[in-house]
Amino acid sequence: MAQEIFTTSLFDDANLISYYRFEGNSNDAKDGNNGTDTAVTYNSTNAQFNQNALSNGTSSLIDLGSGSNLNITGDVTIGGWVYITTSDTSINGIIGKGDNVSPFEQYGLYEQNGTCAMRVRNSVDTLFESTRASAGIN
Repeated sequence: MAQEIFTTSLFDDANLISYYRFEGNSNDAKDGNNGTDTAVTYNSTNAQFNQNALSNGTSSLIDLGSGSNLNITGDVTIGGWVYITTSDTSINGIIGKGDNVSPFEQYGLYEQNGTCAMRVRNSVDTLFESTRASAGIN
């Protein structure tokens, strides 16, 4: 089994803002940006480590609140293991921060048509989108 970041020196890196292990909840193991679950279940099926968070595909949500350390103004990296079982033409959010209220400062990872991409929208509503990488659909 792969070594979990929780047991490495990277976990102590001052630049790591949050780390969600999804071990039965959406608590932040790094900095207390705990999530509030809506229609999310946890089990070990297809888990990268011990457990995972499962979306129902329609109304599942983990709200991370508005912790000030989540307001990123510089470089951002979002990492995780995502197991996609279905896909459609909708933009399906995986993880993100922001809302549709001006200024639109947002960032997130999403899936659409079986591919994943990173999107960032700045305070003057300019959208930056990564080149899409192939994502396996099982």
